[in-house]
Amino acid sequence: MDFSKAAVAGVDLSVSLLTGCAPQSSYSPAERQAAVAELLADKTPPQPAYTAPVCYSSPQCGAMWSEALVQLESLSRMRIQTATDSFAQTYRAVGYNTQSGRIRKIPQPDGSTIIDAEFFCDYCGSLSNEARVLFASSVMAAGYGFDTPGHSVPPAKTAATPAQSADDYRKAFGSPAQ
Repeated sequence: MDFSKAAVAGVDLSVSLLTGCAPQSSYSPAERQAAVAELLADKTPPQPAYTAPVCYSSPQCGAMWSEALVQLESLSRMRIQTATDSFAQTYRAVGYNTQSGRIRKIPQPDGSTIIDAEFFCDYCGSLSNEARVLFASSVMAAGYGFDTPGHSVPPAKTAATPAQSADDYRKAFGSPAQ
């Protein structure tokens, strides 16, 4: 149903409620009811996609696992109950709008390791999925810059010093007038 039909049905409904009489309309009662239901439907935005972070070397996995532990506690706002070199979980969430979580390392046949996260929350809507997406983003950032065989990362750009910037400016635009 397009928006114009929904708007007409909504106006028809408003007029009938305000005036106490049924307006003359070309839309059937079923069409008006469907239009009102569409307007009142809960329209939640799509959830961001979650991609579990992957590490490829021991130093990279160590850095990413350290960040994973920090993010587990930070995003769940619960203290860590159990932590090993491949698994960690927080205490169980209590009350409304609190969540618990767990993370684990999952070795892959190609030698890489997935660092997966799960967050659990009652009555939080999409908060658990959003926490997973934030978790993945932070953990992947912690692993950036490690050069691993077959998975090299381009070097980060270094910022120019003020002297370099001034020299570049002079070359491009000439010396400033004095």
